[in-house]
Amino acid sequence: MFTAEQFRAKAVESAESIRNTDVPSEIRKFQRSMESFSLLAQNEDWLADNYDKMIRSQDVLSMDEAVGKPRDSKAVAEIEEHILRCLGAAVIMQWNTIPGEAATRAFRYRRLAGGRTTNGHAERPDCSLLA
Repeated sequence: MFTAEQFRAKAVESAESIRNTDVPSEIRKFQRSMESFSLLAQNEDWLADNYDKMIRSQDVLSMDEAVGKPRDSKAVAEIEEHILRCLGAAVIMQWNTIPGEAATRAFRYRRLAGGRTTNGHAERPDCSLLA
């Protein structure tokens, strides 16, 4: 994982690259990279500043409030899977606005998480929409 400082350094590299080229397409590419790295740095700062406010599943007592009994690990896993599916749907809805490099990384990570069968299709159906 990158730190906010590393993202800022990459943004500075992109800004330097802008100064070293006269090709409009390269300038646009470096501007997008600079903006993306700056936003990633801001996100890392936010995560660091708000870490203590985040709810993590391992920190929460898994109680079913409706019946007052503990949830089993399968129920917790199903809830987490539902959340991840909703997040995936949100990413898909915004896919065309994601910078090219970030989209490429998302594909790469999806392949690592979802795996591949011998016929090239994703093993997990929840990842297949990004194939």
